[in-house]
Amino acid sequence: MEEEELIKKLENIKLPKIEVESHRRRLRMALLDSKYFKKQVEGGVFSLAKSKIKGGIEMMQKGLISRPSVWKPAVIGVVVAAVIFGISFIILMPFGGGPMPAKRGEVVFAITDAAADMGAVSSVNVTIDSIEVHGEDGAWTTLSTNAGTYDLLELKAEGITKLLVETDLEIGTYDQVRLNISKVIVVDSNGSHEAKLPSNKLQLKRSFEINSDTVTAITFDFVADQSLHITGEGRYIFAPVIQLETRNNAEVHTNVDNEVQISGGQVVDHARVGMDAKGNMDTGLLISPDAVLTINASDRVIQAKGQALVTGVIKEVDTTTGTVTITTKGGTDVVLRLASSGLADLENKINNTARIQYNVETRGVTNADIGAEAESNTSLIFGGTLKAVDIPAGTITITCDSGADITLSVAAEVSLASLATKVGSQVTVRYNTETGEVININIEGESQAKINVSGTLKAVNLAEGTITITTSEGDDIILSISSSTEIRLGGAISRPLSLVTHIGSELEVEYNADTNTAISINIEGKSQGGVVSSVLLH
Repeated sequence: MEEEELIKKLENIKLPKIEVESHRRRLRMALLDSKYFKKQVEGGVFSLAKSKIKGGIEMMQKGLISRPSVWKPAVIGVVVAAVIFGISFIILMPFGGGPMPAKRGEVVFAITDAAADMGAVSSVNVTIDSIEVHGEDGAWTTLSTNAGTYDLLELKAEGITKLLVETDLEIGTYDQVRLNISKVIVVDSNGSHEAKLPSNKLQLKRSFEINSDTVTAITFDFVADQSLHITGEGRYIFAPVIQLETRNNAEVHTNVDNEVQISGGQVVDHARVGMDAKGNMDTGLLISPDAVLTINASDRVIQAKGQALVTGVIKEVDTTTGTVTITTKGGTDVVLRLASSGLADLENKINNTARIQYNVETRGVTNADIGAEAESNTSLIFGGTLKAVDIPAGTITITCDSGADITLSVAAEVSLASLATKVGSQVTVRYNTETGEVININIEGESQAKINVSGTLKAVNLAEGTITITTSEGDDIILSISSSTEIRLGGAISRPLSLVTHIGSELEVEYNADTNTAISINIEGKSQGGVVSSVLLH
């Protein structure tokens, strides 16, 4: 067969269609980065594509004539690749002259849900109209305007992650992502209801990088049970709490139902971002379980009572007025009241980052975390009356000081049996916003045998959940640790596993002498290392 005739036949072959958008996009990026396309080629796109087809045919002819038969399938495969290479280039490359586009990388946004049991609520349908990203140049880039509706509880029940958008971006650093939500429909035993959002723009101030010819995957894991609230009038409010994960060099697989699997690469950001009643979004923010919410005449969400959080930078401490001013990331100044002793502690913390919990009625500060603690603390503290204890369900119901009745899950380490005898008592609750559980309850008027001790961390037994401390007097004390034990390393909240690298370090411990359970562990020094034999695992 003549060469030109063979080319003509091959040009008329119907090639397999590339169905998956991401495969087409990756082929285009590979072509753009290929050495063949670094410079403009004379003769235009079609000449170049035809030359690639011709080269493949020549290879096939030589291979079929001069190679043993075992090589023939491989050579034919090269020819098919050459044809696809040439024709795909015609399909995917931009036409016309001019400089080649800047190098680009791929970004994937996905959505899933990590909610706990939602009781009477059977569906939470979130409609996302568009997704935008904010670049170093200060400009917003719209990635998608194809509206999609996602049932968060269905995602949770089926354990799946859905694709929001998959596209390519210019390489560089992006510092914000914005989801524009048009509506949220909640379905419960009484029917369908449209929920009110404090803000329809979910502006997440988290950075990510796009690198050449790699995939960056960002997953929005909505925590529906902490996002959904209800007013005294029975209206739903949806203030999103999102576990955000960013992964570089990710492996992404998408099926025909837009279900996506993300794996591999490196996790470079993992943070819980939430929205408060004013629509602000930041790490660690959320609407407190004890909040009393309403919707005013202007159709705005208002928190009338309960605890609230503000994050930002300490701008000013005024000992005369007894106030501290926090400047939020959005540039708003929030002025709060603080006792004189607390003000003295904050006077030398100007310009430090802060996470402040306060009472919305009195504007009084309840708790303040400064510096590293502001980034790592995940707890809320609020008080009320213990109304009921449900041992089989593992929950307690509290009538909060704000007047709201709330039912909360309780961590396994908290004894519900002993709490059942305290119904009617005034309590102070420490609530973990990440796990959605009560991790500590103090009964008012009930003394606890708390002891403070200093010493050296001698051993860690992760299997039994204990640590051994050698006190400054030379005595060894074995203490239990639980999920309610507060562990701080260099001021930052940490996990029990981190203790294994601090054996030999000096520490301060507060513990309950009745149960020999550590309440708090504080290690200021650096990791000592090298005493692995003291860590017991079974």
